[in-house]
Amino acid sequence: LGMKYRNYSQYEKSAQLHEQALELSEKANNTEMRVLSLNMLGVVYRRTDAIKTALDYHQKALELAEQVENPSNHIKRSTNVALNGIGNRYQTLEQYDLAIMQFRRALKLEEELGNKLGLAINHQNIGHCLEEKGDLEGALENYRKSLAYNEEIDSDIGRIICKNSLAQIYLKQDMPYAALVLLEPLHDESKRIGDYFIASSVFINTGWAHTKLGNYEKAHDFIEEGLEMAKSRNLPSSILYGYQNMSDLENARGADEKAYAFYNIPEEYYTNIS
Repeated sequence: LGMKYRNYSQYEKSAQLHEQALELSEKANNTEMRVLSLNMLGVVYRRTDAIKTALDYHQKALELAEQVENPSNHIKRSTNVALNGIGNRYQTLEQYDLAIMQFRRALKLEEELGNKLGLAINHQNIGHCLEEKGDLEGALENYRKSLAYNEEIDSDIGRIICKNSLAQIYLKQDMPYAALVLLEPLHDESKRIGDYFIASSVFINTGWAHTKLGNYEKAHDFIEEGLEMAKSRNLPSSILYGYQNMSDLENARGADEKAYAFYNIPEEYYTNIS
């Protein structure tokens, strides 16, 4: 139930339910459920950019999981979720090589388990790190591998994340038409799934594509819609991304004062990413 609320971006309710599950698992002395609950709390706090809190939960989950003798597949998967969460912490801190080390460690364990969802997630994360390092071809390779695994397991949310990431690479390669081919079918799908962290990125990236094509009114409308989604769920990093794209849009159409206004966004959105 906590995961359901998380997927609909209702993070406060999700955290409350995972806290209750953690309390019950401790009373029952159920290690598997304790590890799962700690990891799920880490994922929720990661989504809300409370990075330090998220790391604390993933570290506790990893420490607990590694104490188990003869771990079950469930514990092994939970170990990988924790490694993934710790990698995400390094990712947010822009320590991409350290993040890739964690993701590749998890990737190896997921291969041993034959867990295609885990393989998809880790290839996606490695792709993002490589993208931020400027290795766009390496990022494309990993995003495509992730998409292939998501197709195999028929994951709608996985497909949306991968196609949005591929589109973002195409935008960086000045291929806005190729990006829109991927992004436009995702508008209704991302809204239907209800995860505003993902949907806001899809709409903002669509606006970025239209900025590149000189369709400034369309660009404004898509970025504004993505920004409103992010604001409605209080997603600081997504709000920053929206404002950055608004600034780029206004700069592209020569409105320097507006561009500066969007660039000089409220400090609170930076301080909320911690």
